[in-house]
Order: sequence, then structure tokens, then C-alpha cells
Amino acid sequence: MSPAALPPNPNLEQLKKQAKSLLKGHRSADPASAQRLRQTLSHLSEQTDDEIFQAKFSLRNAQLVIAREYGFERWVDLKRHVESRRATGTMYIFT
Repeated sequence: MSPAALPPNPNLEQLKKQAKSLLKGHRSADPASAQRLRQTLSHLSEQTDDEIFQAKFSLRNAQLVIAREYGFERWVDLKRHVESRRATGTMYIFT
């Protein structure tokens, strides 16, 4: 799976909300959430939806999935990238 592109002006709060939404999807047994986990976390690639939903899954795990979906190995790497873009003023405005 190719990484998703970050929005032009990534916002750490929005990324945190995405992780919380994924966590909520796992807790509510949303099949789309199971598919995302299966595609992103190699140790879950062969698991059924039921097995994925029975596994422990924390906010930290959800943040890892979000980071990997955007092409980063860890949440902290994604966070640093977003913070550095904001600190250096590297933002993009499209008109």
C-alpha cells in the first residue's frame, strides 16, 4: 500500500483525531478499521476481523497506524515532521 499524502498544511490535532477515530472504529468492530490495521500492521495481516477486534488496541497503536499510513515508521516521526514544517513556516497555500 502506498503512503497517503499529508494535507498541504498538516495539523497535529487533526492527526490525533484521526487516531482516535480509528480507535473508536476498532472498539465498535468497524470492518474498514480492521482492513486498515491488516494493511498497516504486518503482525495482523493474516488475522480475521474477529481476531483483530479481540486483540488489545490502544491509542498508541492507532497513532502508529496513522503514522504508517502517511509513510512514517513511528508516530513521533510524523509528529516531528509536522512540527518542523510549522516551525519553519513550510506551509502551502493553494489559490
